[in-house]
Amino acid sequence: VTGKNMDNARSTIYTLNVTDSNPIASPSANPSSGVSPLTVNFTGSVNGGDAPLTYFWNFTDGGTSSQQNPQYTFNNAGTYNVSFKATDYDNDQSTGYVLVTVNQPFDFSVSANPSSNSVVQARSVNTTVDVTLVSGTTENVALSYSGCPTGATCSFNPSNGNPTYSSTFTVST
Repeated sequence: VTGKNMDNARSTIYTLNVTDSNPIASPSANPSSGVSPLTVNFTGSVNGGDAPLTYFWNFTDGGTSSQQNPQYTFNNAGTYNVSFKATDYDNDQSTGYVLVTVNQPFDFSVSANPSSNSVVQARSVNTTVDVTLVSGTTENVALSYSGCPTGATCSFNPSNGNPTYSSTFTVST
């Protein structure tokens, strides 16, 4: 920098260092696991970078978003390695990843063998009740009954468990 007047000139040195701030993308998911259909709120945090920033989410099931903090629903079971890319004004980029685990909904079936029976007064009858896992991660299933005849007792042994299991249903008169 130089300053002049008619007879004098004076100078000084001014040093300016120009640096480029690269973005650092950090995604998060809430919740990060659950049963399908699973709706997830994503948050894309970015440190650094030269404004303005643009965003790109790839949910790895065919869905994408250009919002910084999108909400997305996963309809199929699986583990998804979701990517979040932040791009700054001069095209510097950073990509972060977050895992989302989607489980199949829990379902089970109940069957009795035989499915019907008769019992004589002052006697008992048994039937086998099978509880079978159809889909999802196994969960406890409690068995119950309705319509037990007046004066009779009805019971399961065992009365609950994780599919696949069998129980004996007894009706005593």
